[in-house]
Amino acid sequence: MTTWSPDSENAQRDLILSRLFRVAGYGLLIFILFEVVNSFIPLNFGNPLWESGLVIGLTRGVPIAILGLVMVFYGELKPLREQESFWLNPIAWALILVSFLYVLLIPLGLSATVRINVFNNVRLGQQTQAKLTQLQKERSALEKVSAKQAELIFAKGRSQGHFKDSRTPQELRKKVAAELDDRERTLTKNSQKIRQNARWRLVLDASVWILNTLIAGVVFFSIWRTLSRDLDVNTVWVE
Repeated sequence: MTTWSPDSENAQRDLILSRLFRVAGYGLLIFILFEVVNSFIPLNFGNPLWESGLVIGLTRGVPIAILGLVMVFYGELKPLREQESFWLNPIAWALILVSFLYVLLIPLGLSATVRINVFNNVRLGQQTQAKLTQLQKERSALEKVSAKQAELIFAKGRSQGHFKDSRTPQELRKKVAAELDDRERTLTKNSQKIRQNARWRLVLDASVWILNTLIAGVVFFSIWRTLSRDLDVNTVWVE
């Protein structure tokens, strides 16, 4: 006859809870593994946008991976099935490799950030140059207008109710030239501002993922060190 005791019930409850934690932990690790594989498909090394997205994507998955690891090793001192014990050592020792891989993501991300900045500058420079070229064409067209043509345009415009702020064709010509100069100055100023904002955005984003990557590497290494030194996964109680 089996007698009931609070200790036996608590032990059974702890055993069930530890196994549930391990199952959920394995599920999270498998989930994040699929996400990591998906981040690499299709491979596009050499594309700074893809490389930057890869680094950011891998750092975003770190919390789930850490939670999964903690849940898997939560019941490390509890009874384990032989199949579960078989996977703990490879997982534990894979952590040190993962920690170094996250550190190696830093130069990859920095290189991608520098190339994205160069790409943004080139693209913005091309767009600005195209607009400046258009302004130059308008300025050249204005300069080619003869005095007689200017008088005809001015007279026709005045008859239609335009150019009320200009008293002579010469005054109208100067006003149009001044507007072109203002548009050029505004375009140049806005271009510089956009370039500076884009550069600062890249710097801020890079600072965030660099810190996240360093933290990920340190945390994974610390988990491996704790497991190898304090828990000793090689002496797990196998049921």
